[in-house]
Amino acid sequence: MPNHAMMDRRGRRTVSSSRFSQSQYRRPVFMSHAEIDPAALTAPPVCAMLAWWQRKAADRAGLPRRSDLDPLALGPRVLPHLLLADVRWQTDRVPRFRHRLVGTHITESLRRDYTGLDFEDCGYGDSWQRIVDAYTRCACQRRPVASRGRSQWVEPDFLEYEIVRLPLLGEDGQVAMIVAAVSFEAV
Repeated sequence: MPNHAMMDRRGRRTVSSSRFSQSQYRRPVFMSHAEIDPAALTAPPVCAMLAWWQRKAADRAGLPRRSDLDPLALGPRVLPHLLLADVRWQTDRVPRFRHRLVGTHITESLRRDYTGLDFEDCGYGDSWQRIVDAYTRCACQRRPVASRGRSQWVEPDFLEYEIVRLPLLGEDGQVAMIVAAVSFEAV
């Protein structure tokens, strides 16, 4: 597998090892986005992830813990759509996010593997703030945040997407991870 790593202005890696070259990388040039009620989700893997989180929340009578998550136990229907983001709380109580795991459906749809990258180093373009805001709402409000939208990429194609972001607590009771399920469909 070739290494397409580059360094940002702070000397950090900005592209993880990937089978996708920079010329294949899809960069969003337009993204429509609407936050929706999680009950309105329709993509089967996204709905399955939400149902898992709701069951775990009910079992705990509160938010699920990071230790409750076993990605392999979610099965082959959900795992390729899974995105795990570590939450790192700053001193001013503003969270920063880093991709811990990015499923194959996501990497193949975007032609890029974000695993191990901080969100600000992912090249999300003009959509960066909207993406970070949705994850921040999930972490700070400690609730599911679901969205549906359409992205246009450099190539002349569109991808419709549906995503749910779900908070997981660490042992200290703070949100330590956001587990998300994303479904892309070419239009």
